[in-house]
Amino acid sequence: DGEEAFQLPAYEIVRVPLDWNSAKADAEARGGHLAVITSEAEWQKIQAVVGAALFQQEIWIGATDAAIEGQWHWVTGEPFSYQRWQGGQPDNLLNQDYLMMRPPGATWYDMGSTAVAAAYLLERENVFQTDPNNPDTDGDGLKDGDEARFYKTDPVRVDTDGDGLSDFEEIRRFHTNPLLADTDDDGLADGEELFRYHTDPLKQDSDGDGYSDLLEVTYGSDPTLASSVPGPQSRIFTAVEIEFDTKLGELYQMQVLADAGGWTNYGAKYVGTGQPISRLISTRTAPKQLWRVVISK
Repeated sequence: DGEEAFQLPAYEIVRVPLDWNSAKADAEARGGHLAVITSEAEWQKIQAVVGAALFQQEIWIGATDAAIEGQWHWVTGEPFSYQRWQGGQPDNLLNQDYLMMRPPGATWYDMGSTAVAAAYLLERENVFQTDPNNPDTDGDGLKDGDEARFYKTDPVRVDTDGDGLSDFEEIRRFHTNPLLADTDDDGLADGEELFRYHTDPLKQDSDGDGYSDLLEVTYGSDPTLASSVPGPQSRIFTAVEIEFDTKLGELYQMQVLADAGGWTNYGAKYVGTGQPISRLISTRTAPKQLWRVVISK
């Protein structure tokens, strides 16, 4: 099969939606760990290997301060000296103890134990030991040498990306990506699409009706039939209500704390009526923000 010890890519984005602890366990099951970034040189190396995908989604990496608040450490025990915190981070809001990179700059945020990221950054430091007496160690139908050199799949795992399809099925039969659990990025794993919903794992909208497969599955229409579409749906989103007392004729300005660390004006000024003023603000895209109301000059 070519050779018996393979070095897989040092870094890889694993696109499975998980909380930090589940991502840590998944990384270890793949023979690696959540990525550790200890220097600018290492960060540049990661960018060279992984590319623009680092800046396009929320990604877990391997640091936490869950043991002692404020004392961050890497899962490998290496010193936590190099840092790329976003302005105002870490803020420990609601006891947030886990490190996530967020777009657009892949800067660092502390997040809670129940937060879910779209992916995590896997780091491998080991060489996979395959069976020298078996050309296909994991029995998935692909030679170990082909997996390591050509397909970049794991020669000791039948299903490298954990999507329910073997590496052989993805490469030879369905032509999906054996390194991505969700090849078409529609929110459904490739195996789910083929065997549960009978949708096309290469198309976000299998029946071409303008609704994604995930949306149709979620709301009960048939994702394989163009004439079957979701009905109108109600949605509930989070919001914050801000109420403040006012003095007749006084001007008031709402402000929000920006990522850069400074307060910025939000909306137009309010003229005091002598009664409380209440405003409801959606927090769908920014659940963690600080607000204040100041008297405007």
